[in-house]
Amino acid sequence: MKVFKTGAISLLFLLCVIMSCTAVQAKSSDKVTKVTKSTRYSDNMEYCTIIGKNSNGKTVWKYKCAEHPATELSSVSYKVSKQNVYIIDGDTFIRLHKQTGKRRSKKKEAFPEILGSAAIYVDSSGNLYATGYYGDTVYKVNKKGKQLWASKTAENCFWPDKITSTEKGIKVHYTGEDSQDVVFDAENGEILQ
Repeated sequence: MKVFKTGAISLLFLLCVIMSCTAVQAKSSDKVTKVTKSTRYSDNMEYCTIIGKNSNGKTVWKYKCAEHPATELSSVSYKVSKQNVYIIDGDTFIRLHKQTGKRRSKKKEAFPEILGSAAIYVDSSGNLYATGYYGDTVYKVNKKGKQLWASKTAENCFWPDKITSTEKGIKVHYTGEDSQDVVFDAENGEILQ
């Protein structure tokens, strides 16, 4: 009888181990590895959804953005950084958890303008830097959406393509004819170059 109990306990233990491995594998298949944006236009309105997908392309979560009047530039831009998805939805700042799609923070009117087709950069502290395609102002907001500074560029800076980090600060790369890249002090927004 003792041998039977030991064998049964060993079998039960083995089954538990197998089941726990199966559960871990099932969860890892739902790990978000890619975030995309789906945009559709109808009746002169723009409808955007941010989507988290696993490695098989299966949708794990969706975040429906506000609807905006359709223009030549999208009113919704996003950037993935570490386990966060940062969204500029019109003038609203949103930060989602990358794996679950759950909202971590939201701040309405974080920006005083619509940053159409925004160039976005996120630093190691979770601060977001952004400027719109036609805009002449670069904004820094913290991960809760509080504006830390806003700094105007020179009048001849057109069409920001991307924002990167440099030894001196934050650099906005412009693609417009005769436009020069601009470097900002990341702490206070002063133009350094």
